[in-house]
Formats: sequence, structure tokens, C-alpha cells
Amino acid sequence: MFDNIGGKIKLLAKILCWIGIVASVIVAVIMFVSIEDAPYSQEGTYRGLGFAFLFIGPLVSWVSSFLLYGFGETIDLLQQNVDKQSTIINKLNEKPNIIKEVVKEEPKTMIQDIESNLPKI
Repeated sequence: MFDNIGGKIKLLAKILCWIGIVASVIVAVIMFVSIEDAPYSQEGTYRGLGFAFLFIGPLVSWVSSFLLYGFGETIDLLQQNVDKQSTIINKLNEKPNIIKEVVKEEPKTMIQDIESNLPKI
């Protein structure tokens, strides 16, 4: 149920985007059909709203899905990072003395740590 949650969030963003696009087009068609029944003074309003729903509605739906899709992408990237860190930890656990081999003596203070990383003059 909660496996691959990043992919599910991205799928939800796509589905909601398409639902918004289809709903906008349907409302636009309804507005255009309703022009015939509207009073003469409101025909321009119905026409304007129809075009707004037809062009601006899908655009707003598409742009608003970016945030949800980006959140799912972030979760996917974080999971990949955790998987790579687990691999590194497992490899380090296989060779527990590798850190002692690389770091021969541990600096005692922060200043000694900084000085040990400065180039020799």
C-alpha cells in the first residue's frame, strides 16, 4: 500500500491534471450550449466564460499539477538516496577497519582538523 509512494503521488498528479482538463472542456461546452438559452444581454458573458474555461481552465489544471508531481519526484529522489546510503553502510560494515586505514590519526580539535586539510607550503 505504501510501497513506491513517490510514483503513486506522481500518478495522482497526472490523473488530477487530466480530470481538470476534461472538466474544463466540458464546462466550456456547456457554456457555449447555454448561449442559446441565455438572455441577449448575457450572451457575451457566456461566450467569454466558455472561452475562459476552454483555454485557461486546462492551463491552470496543468500548472497546478506541477507542485504535486514535484513532491512525488522529491520523494523518489530521497528514496534513491536512502538506498545508496544503505549500500554504502553495508559495504562499510563488511570492512570495519577501512576507516582506520584511511584516517591514520584523528585530529583533537577543530583547528587541528582544519590545519590538517590545508595544503603544505
